[in-house]
Amino acid sequence: MSFWSANYNITKLKKNGMGEIEYLELNGQEVPLKTVDLYAWKYSSSYIYTKELFKVDTENVTTYGGNPIAKATTGDYVAAHTNDIWKIGTTFYTDEMVSTTAPAGTAGIAKKIAEVYIATSEDTDLIEGTWYTSTGTGASIKYYEVDGLEKTGVTLGDEITDGEAVAALAAATFSELKYVSYAEGEKIVYDSHDYYRYSDRDITL
Repeated sequence: MSFWSANYNITKLKKNGMGEIEYLELNGQEVPLKTVDLYAWKYSSSYIYTKELFKVDTENVTTYGGNPIAKATTGDYVAAHTNDIWKIGTTFYTDEMVSTTAPAGTAGIAKKIAEVYIATSEDTDLIEGTWYTSTGTGASIKYYEVDGLEKTGVTLGDEITDGEAVAALAAATFSELKYVSYAEGEKIVYDSHDYYRYSDRDITL
């Protein structure tokens, strides 16, 4: 006997406050109710959903969106991580000393790691755009070019030995260089936007 020709009677039915069926019996037999959990990810006022959560960076995860929710395309999952940045005043720099914008995430405590000076076009005895730092104090002070930035200090390059360049650096005003770590939550990069986990909009179908 086919399903459609059988004589089925609802012997027990329970709904929740939203009118959704929570329990169903036909002819005294419980009918399994299949549900699907969808996990929400938010960008601005837009949402996408996945059927699973992830722990490691994963490319091409299936996402769902729309109204009603239908299969969308794919996105790349990026696990929670930190973004490293360096600052002089309000200006941000990469570890290669290139100016950039503030990274995504929540800023931690900025920590001073060095005193630096960036030469300008007015510094005729220095190389414009070059970063400089010093070690020691007083008569033992030495000046160096900066080759790179690290979390706890700078990578020293060549020592400055030219007398005029040393005099220019001695007269220059050095600035505090700080390292900051920005904590960024897990996200899915979809359609060129970052969708962050947003459990408040999780749904069950």
